[in-house]
Amino acid sequence: MYRIALDKLIAERFFGLCLHKNTELVYSIGRLDKIVCIDCHLEVSQSVAIMAGWGNALPYSTDMNYAWQVFDKLRDSGKYCCLDLSSDYNYIYDFDLKLSELEGNLNHKTTVHTNGRDPAVLICIIALMSIGMEKEEIYNLIGE
Repeated sequence: MYRIALDKLIAERFFGLCLHKNTELVYSIGRLDKIVCIDCHLEVSQSVAIMAGWGNALPYSTDMNYAWQVFDKLRDSGKYCCLDLSSDYNYIYDFDLKLSELEGNLNHKTTVHTNGRDPAVLICIIALMSIGMEKEEIYNLIGE
């Protein structure tokens, strides 16, 4: 159950998507222009609405294809230059995210670190940490 909550956190806080089901269609010049949430007034991604269903997030924490979309957004931001991944014999993965030198990280030190057993979950956790959320706050919000 925590993965559903984690997927919603990624969609809403990391990607800035609205997952409310209370939406209205906005038309311009006879064609669908956008879908807007009545509750929060954010535009609802049509691809998310179609692929995941209204009110649901894509499976970022269970499907590595979607988890890599999260990583791609981190990389494309230009704020981070490296995501180092290592694993031990017990299949515990360590993820280290480093701010780029352009962000003042001249010594190339790890900025955000997390570890665990599931790489897709870890990518999601490290993405949320990269936007300022504390690990404890994330785990409290997802009920883990």
